[in-house]
Amino acid sequence: MRRKQDREPAPASHPEHADDEWAGWRELREILLAVPAGTWTSYGDLAALIGTSAIAVGNHVSAKTGLHCAYRVLTADGRIAGGFRWTDDRHSGDPRLVLEAEGVPFDANGRAVKSHRLSASDLAVLVGKEVPEESLPGAAPQSGDETTEGTVARFEALLRDNQPPEVVESVLTVLRFWEEQGGHLIYGKGSETSCFPTVDTGGPNASRALWPIAIYPVSGTVEVVFQYLKRRPPFDDEPLRRALMEQFNSVDGIDLAEAKLDLRPSFPLEVFAGQGEDIRAVLEWFVHEVALAEARRPFDEDSAQAVF
Repeated sequence: MRRKQDREPAPASHPEHADDEWAGWRELREILLAVPAGTWTSYGDLAALIGTSAIAVGNHVSAKTGLHCAYRVLTADGRIAGGFRWTDDRHSGDPRLVLEAEGVPFDANGRAVKSHRLSASDLAVLVGKEVPEESLPGAAPQSGDETTEGTVARFEALLRDNQPPEVVESVLTVLRFWEEQGGHLIYGKGSETSCFPTVDTGGPNASRALWPIAIYPVSGTVEVVFQYLKRRPPFDDEPLRRALMEQFNSVDGIDLAEAKLDLRPSFPLEVFAGQGEDIRAVLEWFVHEVALAEARRPFDEDSAQAVF
């Protein structure tokens, strides 16, 4: 007869956790409470945040009664899970109708649109576990990001290799327009060389960088970086961020969820192909608002530098 080991065996790679014994399920309940109406998330996004598998989350959500807004948890491609069932007394019927009433659009194939999806990093922000900017690769320009000719060429090569010609031409035209407005371009150092149209504000000894969007040429997405703008004047003012969202949403093909005003909602890069002029107008509005805010800032006459 084998002796009982002194230590417990190592856990399986995707364990099933007892509801009241594992802190992850308590964390899951807190996360679901923070998911706002008009958005959705996936089993995989939740799993990434609490440290388990999408299957384990799916099993838990389908079996646990009383979970707040469990119907806002969908498959990775935005579909209602095949085995979905209501586990509370407040709702009944088709969960898609409930989501649509809350403001989540669905496409012709029955998938919730990606622009209303909350990623694992979005969820982390909502529950106060926001990762510092410098720890998010590709999420923001970092000190030392490359601006060499080689990096520019790499971004453009990735763009040409992964996007249709009409998208490539429109994106490059918009970026040239940004530079004509007095801005400059910063490029990330990740495997997917990202581009950040940036403008510098403030005095020579107190410079601040602002960028409205981040462009990813391989994945074909454009992030509108409200998450970072909310810490940077003048866009730390919520009405101004909301006005920027309205500017983007006025462009055909862009639908940023209002619930993601403090996050990093995205839209497809392909929108540039048909709406490049409208996107240039939004970026021009952004530069104008920054310049207007700079002109209104008080100055210290002794140092001739803006007072922050």
